[in-house]
Amino acid sequence: MPTEDDVLHSEELPDFSGTLSRDESEMLFSYLVVDYARIPMVLNFFAEKDRVTYLINEELQQLLTAALFESGKTDRFLPVYDNQYLFGT
Repeated sequence: MPTEDDVLHSEELPDFSGTLSRDESEMLFSYLVVDYARIPMVLNFFAEKDRVTYLINEELQQLLTAALFESGKTDRFLPVYDNQYLFGT
């Protein structure tokens, strides 16, 4: 499982078709690796700064659904250490 360090040291992070900036992507993926605080942190991310409009992107919808309802299944969205992405369905 990737760690916050893996996220912060990744050269590339998914931007979901240009929806997220680099900083927003780092922030969101850092939240996904936090086990017990993941749900409130991810919900707060989308609630702040009108980011709820980002949910028009289907991949971000899937990420939010996985974070809320599929315990531990957000791994598929996280970058792994060698900068390959796990976007399995």
